Amino acid sequence: MLFRSRNFMSAHDLLGWVYATRGQQATGGEAKRYFDLSLGEARAVHDLEVKGAAVPETASTPLSDDMFAVFYAMRGDRLTSRRFRDRLISRGNAGETSPADLAEIYAALGETATAISYLQQAVRIKDRGMLYLKVNPVWDPIRDTDAFREILLTMRL
Repeated sequence: MLFRSRNFMSAHDLLGWVYATRGQQATGGEAKRYFDLSLGEARAVHDLEVKGAAVPETASTPLSDDMFAVFYAMRGDRLTSRRFRDRLISRGNAGETSPADLAEIYAALGETATAISYLQQAVRIKDRGMLYLKVNPVWDPIRDTDAFREILLTMRL
């Protein structure tokens, strides 16, 4: 990876999203290639998150866990997605996990009611993860629900 600095974690995150979104739009080998690239970006973020940790195996990795959970869900690997989701939830009480991030995972998994519940929490706390609610393609699976439209109205989007 070209960018091996913590300063570039958001670049890896965004690039991973681009690859995963392209993977959803592609088929066959091309889809696999895009998802492999997205997971590579998640691995790059993970490596940056554990870099310099006294015990890398137990280091906090909220961004890469979120990326892995969503990208695996988008790829259709629900079991692996849930493993990373569970790591995030176990940290939720520590305030490291955004309700909007959890909502993305549940939306990608097709668990609409839970995604909406986390979105409602995110609205209440004014989670900055809601900034792109109207345009982020991760919300496409739940975009046509009444509850999602109500959240958009509440946020005046």
